[in-house]
Amino acid sequence: MATQSTGEVAPTTQAREPASAELTRPHRDVLAPPVNRLPPEILSEVFSYVHDESDNITHVVKISHVCVWWREIALDTPRLWTTFTLDHPDVVTACLERSGAMSLKLSLTKPRYPLGQIARLIAPALPRVRVLCLHRPGGHDLQSFIDNITASSASILEELEIEYPQGHVPLVGITGSMQPVIPLLPSGLVSSPVLRRLSIQNVTFLPEHAVTHVLVCLHIERNYTDPTPDVRTLREFLKQCPLLEELHVVGTIQDPEPMRSAERPRDVIHLPHLRRLRLYCNRVYMTGLLRGLKWPRDGTTVVTLRSV
Repeated sequence: MATQSTGEVAPTTQAREPASAELTRPHRDVLAPPVNRLPPEILSEVFSYVHDESDNITHVVKISHVCVWWREIALDTPRLWTTFTLDHPDVVTACLERSGAMSLKLSLTKPRYPLGQIARLIAPALPRVRVLCLHRPGGHDLQSFIDNITASSASILEELEIEYPQGHVPLVGITGSMQPVIPLLPSGLVSSPVLRRLSIQNVTFLPEHAVTHVLVCLHIERNYTDPTPDVRTLREFLKQCPLLEELHVVGTIQDPEPMRSAERPRDVIHLPHLRRLRLYCNRVYMTGLLRGLKWPRDGTTVVTLRSV
């Protein structure tokens, strides 16, 4: 009888085990924070709002450290890792891996590591870079950095911004005097067929082979008397920019000598979408640039001219 009784009880115990397991699941949901009851897709979307509001990857890292559940979701959301600064090799490597194949928005302000090391990391990912901002990256390595990252094609680059203020431009001794070392911006970096915004400060600009048919904003600022780009080069470049809406030329940009009458440009450059024109430069340079430049004269274009 005992054997029979045992045999009857065992199935009952086994039958209760799944029910007991089912009963514990609601209890776990009750104990969990309400936010963690949301589907992972919703949490991923919420995390993306944090990413969209700030370019600081630190906020995303903090989210991934809240708990194991949040970390899993954050690591499975490539969009969160597409905007970051190029200041630490480990951060750059991790973000490049976690962002998958998505487009990137990169910025460089005050690098704590050699620029060459950073450049080697991001060069293979340049075809994914949509926005590149270099702000005050002082030091002689900037030219090497630019050369290294342009080994690949920036095929989807939409915005390029390089701010190199006068106080951060290194000086070298040349023929007994100190001359600024002005980085050279190769045409390859502005050859993206979707480049819409280009802003450069104290960077030598040689755009002969650039493809800029969709460019809407061009900002060139110089604090030195290096005459690049000269009037002819800039005019040739503007011919490739029929959609241009903003043109800013600021600083001591000037030609080494005034153009002779026979060399004055006779061609007309049409900028039918121009809405803002700002020229703060040498009078001769300004005159040569404006000659033949056509923009809407219906009062919708804000024009600011100042001779310096």
